[in-house]
Amino acid sequence: METGEVGTSFGDEEFWDYVIVEGSIDGLNWIPFLDGYDSDTYPEWTAAYNNGRDGSPSLYKTRTIDMLETFNPEDVILIRFRLFADAAVTGWGWAIDDLAIQEEPLAVYENQKNNFSINPNPIISSAQIEFRLDTKASVKVLDLQGKLVRSYHLASGTSQILFERGDLQSGIYLVSIETKDFIEMKKILIQ
Repeated sequence: METGEVGTSFGDEEFWDYVIVEGSIDGLNWIPFLDGYDSDTYPEWTAAYNNGRDGSPSLYKTRTIDMLETFNPEDVILIRFRLFADAAVTGWGWAIDDLAIQEEPLAVYENQKNNFSINPNPIISSAQIEFRLDTKASVKVLDLQGKLVRSYHLASGTSQILFERGDLQSGIYLVSIETKDFIEMKKILIQ
């Protein structure tokens, strides 16, 4: 990505191209986790940009973002990576490799990992949501803006529910299952 003018920083008019990582609870109001960054972030990136080299795995950098500085532990959030590039200069761009978001949930018990499935997925009219739970749970279906479009409250021992498309438009939705001990989320595609 194009570097900004010497001495500029994110937010300045001449900080040309950048990537910013943002989070949202409702899909409408986005909060940056950190300032936007460009190829001046690391000397290797600057050298690659200045020499016109394409990206390669040797340029990958580990970046850690503490989302708890912005959101609460129980929040279900959407995350987006936004690339801004003007048309003045072309370059190789930007890549993500091995994205990990809270790899091990805070309070997931060994016997409750991978505790639900959605079949079929993608769906046309309906799908079975199956799970292995020994406690009460709620299942929520959200659109990509974070709007709740379906919810189910389940008693202990319930092992499946029928999700009906109804009047939902085609697209990607998020299905979360929540108990007092954990939250797990999966994508569902409605065709």
